[in-house]
Amino acid sequence: MSTENMDDKEKDLKLSENADAPASEPEAHVAPVDGGRKKTKREFAKLGNATFVIAGTATVIMIAFVLVNIITRRVFNYPIRGFYDITGLLGIVFYTFAIVYAGLKGKHISVKVVLEKLPKKAARKVKRVNQIILAISSGLLCYASVRRVVATFGKSDVTTDLHIPLNPFRIIIALGFFIMTILLLLGVDFSGKEDD
Repeated sequence: MSTENMDDKEKDLKLSENADAPASEPEAHVAPVDGGRKKTKREFAKLGNATFVIAGTATVIMIAFVLVNIITRRVFNYPIRGFYDITGLLGIVFYTFAIVYAGLKGKHISVKVVLEKLPKKAARKVKRVNQIILAISSGLLCYASVRRVVATFGKSDVTTDLHIPLNPFRIIIALGFFIMTILLLLGVDFSGKEDD
């Protein structure tokens, strides 16, 4: 049974218990003003966590591809054509989404030693300033990636051996940094929790 169903049943139970109680002032059912923002933050945090799956999948494929290339090169004296193109493009997917995931989980270069020494309120402010600086940096990287895509749109900018177009992979880079920028601007904590 999901927690959503449990929450609905608990609400129904409370409502039925309150029906027997003497009438009092009706409760105001006003949605919190910030409720939509928190839901948006949660959804973007899920999206950020999905980057782990994407980066992990790219890594597994890259490792398998390297192993197959080693075996075919040693056993059959036949290297896979376009090996460097494919591993390079998989590397783009891996590194882009790994950066987003690492940023969300706080596994990037951080100043934990300094933050631990500060009072909690000051540490929260420093952390928020850090998020804003990272959001600006990530936004600039996203912007640069988009500019590169626009500048090379329609040109034959392809890999060396297999002639795979590079722009879709540049779009992946822009998308990864866009996700990171939005998460940081929304104040999603690096651990995936929400800032209050």
